[in-house]
Amino acid sequence: MFGSALSLYSLFGLPILIAQWIGVLGLRHSSRGVPWLMMVTGVSINTLMALWPFVSIFIGYSMYSSGNLGWIYVPAMVSMLGSTLFAVGFAMHGLRSARATERQTELEQLVAAMAEEMDQLRHGSPRT
Repeated sequence: MFGSALSLYSLFGLPILIAQWIGVLGLRHSSRGVPWLMMVTGVSINTLMALWPFVSIFIGYSMYSSGNLGWIYVPAMVSMLGSTLFAVGFAMHGLRSARATERQTELEQLVAAMAEEMDQLRHGSPRT
């Protein structure tokens, strides 16, 4: 049972977790604001929850021994919290990048218009 669950996670979850870490580490130099911190927190939680089966074996913790099987769902809920934090941070970072790109485009258009006006004034041609 444990081996099949691990192989299933390796097939789907591990590539996603690796991609998240690569993205977070790639963004560490560009901006370390709230979105980046949310993404780091989310991917860290997901990593810890991926390692939870191994950690629980080493510390001797068993959710089945408590008698309340509702605790089985706690790691999955915590992992969903991590995924949500990552997604919200990613969305905030995307919105910030879109605003910066839009502002850059506006400034480039302004510079082009000013250069054209300066050329017209330099050559003495009337405005149209």
